This record gives sequence, C-alpha cells and structure tokens, in this order.
Amino acid sequence: MNKTIQHLINAIQFKDIDTIKILLAKQGEFNIQDKNLKSVFRKKRGFLNWFVPILLETKMESITTDQCIHCKVGATVLIINQGKFPRLVKDDSERSKTGLMIEVKDGEVITIKFCYAFLKTENKYQYECNIDWKLDWD
Repeated sequence: MNKTIQHLINAIQFKDIDTIKILLAKQGEFNIQDKNLKSVFRKKRGFLNWFVPILLETKMESITTDQCIHCKVGATVLIINQGKFPRLVKDDSERSKTGLMIEVKDGEVITIKFCYAFLKTENKYQYECNIDWKLDWD
C-alpha cells in the first residue's frame, strides 16, 4: 500500500488532525456533503472545515481498504466504520456504504472522492438493506 495512504489511515484512526493537514495537497479536490447532503468538491480548507468536526465526534471502529471499480478503477478506497463515515445516506435510493477514494501524487493526497463501487465489498442500495432487515424480522 502507498505510504501516504497508510499515513492517512493512521491519522484518521488516531484523529491526528495535524498529519491530515500535512498530507492533503493545498490545491487538491475533496468531496464533502453540503448542508443539503449534496456531494460537492472543496479545496483543502473547505474539506477540513467539514471533515474535522465529524471526525472528532465519531468513534473510529474500523478502517478497511478496497479498490474502486467505477470512476478510478484500482484506486485505493478507505471504508470507514463499515462505510457509514463520513457521508450520510440521504434517501433509500442511495448505496448503503460510502468509501473515500484516495488519489496520491508526489506524496500528497490530491483527491478524496466519495466512492460506492468496490471490488471486494458488497454495497447494496439502502432500500435493499431495509427490505433485508424487515425480512429478518418476519
């Protein structure tokens, strides 16, 4: 695994904000959710303003890696807390898990993009998860 990505994983796991700031490229492009839960891109400062507060208030249970099979095939994807962090699912038509696709150049993270299509990790639509849950109770 790329050394920069491994440093990012450790920084997220241990909530090391200073290291996250160092790893992100100043001119990078990073996905966030705006106040209407719409996915938008921001530069480093905008991403940190969104990401840091939710990171600090969230218990880190797990960080696994997978690979993107859609927008940037083969790129490393971080799946945090079984895909429930940091993006909220806004309705049943969305995928139940969100990963963070990471792109690195010259030792810096230049892109963090929400990813929903993984090589090894199943990612149903939320309505499918709800149906499965209801069937389990019948």
